[in-house]
Amino acid sequence: MVKSSFTTTGDNAGDLTVTVPAEQVDATIASAFKGLASRVRIPGFRPGHAPRQVLEQQLGRDYILTTALEDLINYTYPQAADQERLRTVGQADFPDPEQLEEGKNYTYTVTVALRPELTLTDTKVSITMPPREATDAEVDQQVEVSRQRFGQILPAPKDAVVTEGGVAIVSFTSTIDGEPFEGSEVDDLELHLGQGMMPPQFEEALIGKTAGETATAEFVIEDTGVNSDFAGKTIHFDAEVKVVADFQLPDLDDEFAKQMGFDSLEALRDSLRTYLNNQRATSYERMQDDALLAALVEKMEGEVPEQMIESRLQRLSEQFGDMLQGQKEKMTLDEYLQMTGQDPQAFANEMRQQAEIGVRQDLALEALARAEKLVADEEEADEELAKVAEANKMEADAIKERWLENGLMTNLLDDLTRRNALEWLRSSAEIEIVDEAEQAAAKKPAVKKSAAKAAAKKPAAKTANKKSAAKKPAAEKPAAKKPATKKED
Repeated sequence: MVKSSFTTTGDNAGDLTVTVPAEQVDATIASAFKGLASRVRIPGFRPGHAPRQVLEQQLGRDYILTTALEDLINYTYPQAADQERLRTVGQADFPDPEQLEEGKNYTYTVTVALRPELTLTDTKVSITMPPREATDAEVDQQVEVSRQRFGQILPAPKDAVVTEGGVAIVSFTSTIDGEPFEGSEVDDLELHLGQGMMPPQFEEALIGKTAGETATAEFVIEDTGVNSDFAGKTIHFDAEVKVVADFQLPDLDDEFAKQMGFDSLEALRDSLRTYLNNQRATSYERMQDDALLAALVEKMEGEVPEQMIESRLQRLSEQFGDMLQGQKEKMTLDEYLQMTGQDPQAFANEMRQQAEIGVRQDLALEALARAEKLVADEEEADEELAKVAEANKMEADAIKERWLENGLMTNLLDDLTRRNALEWLRSSAEIEIVDEAEQAAAKKPAVKKSAAKAAAKKPAAKTANKKSAAKKPAAEKPAAKKPATKKED
């Protein structure tokens, strides 16, 4: 093993000095000669069989020793950093090193940046969660979604006005900072207010208007993390209400259920409940952890190094690329984006947001572990390695030696520390169960009976004829799945 020492030179930075014994230097030089001999073709010799003297003449001794030095540093630097339990960030700064000499120890110094030790305002976390199993209100909500699919657009009375939760046919033009953009002009949009089709400021401007009236809306686009091209800019809408419509829903009875492919309304509700419960069973714990971590991150104080985010982003990108290449039908990222219809910049913004969230969560858990004295120690690491050894039918000492050789002990300790913190957070946080669907139902005004029911035989109004599919700039989001992020930055 190498000898190492670390000297702090500033906040989250220092110099790591590494001394490699002479026998390891000699072994690395010999390995470099052997490796180059197998790759370089020299006339008169089979690959790997050229004498060392001939190889030096062909390639130059300095070139071979430089290759050996790169191999030596790449192998010993992670070991030394691990021995000192350094939690490094980004690429280390290697000054121009001296050349290797056979039969002599080799010492080099490298400047490293370290992960910051941020703090929390406090460790008390409280969140709200939906019930673990689907409630009647949530089933009602899903039934209502199904009814909406079978609703019929009918003309409303002549003096009808646009209402919250109502339907209108509208046309509009829009600009961002005074300039038109792709999708900025739309004709005859069938707008269901309150369903998130358009920004709430736009819908608020329409409420109370009758057919033929106009409305304007202007506001600053909020930063959602995936709309960097538009965030902070002013969007302006000029809209005209073409038709105030009456949206007639089918009666909630067995006949409606049969339209959905079920024998009765009760059978439809049972199916929806089973679907919701199955969906929640696979995601509930993850949802709860995400909520706990988001609340904890809100309490974190201190700056997050950009290097950590960039490192995590690079790893996420590599993992996503490997995932695409590992599928039966391999594809590139460009092919994936084209197939899914995603904007490359929006996708890149989403990936970066995921990277930043992951880094912040890790730092918050580490801060919690320090505050509550949950930092993993060597004994915990040995216990974990014993489990790994047992699972792989190996000796625990052999497993530990391999981890030490590859400089992985610090990563293991960090993983265990964050696991300890998350387990503490799960057991100590205040979690309130809230049925949001029931609350929404209680606030929702009673639905008025259709004024056009008597005119049910009249032809339905035409659906939206868009000149171009306008997307709300402040809510652009790709559909990329979140890749796993467990490796240390």
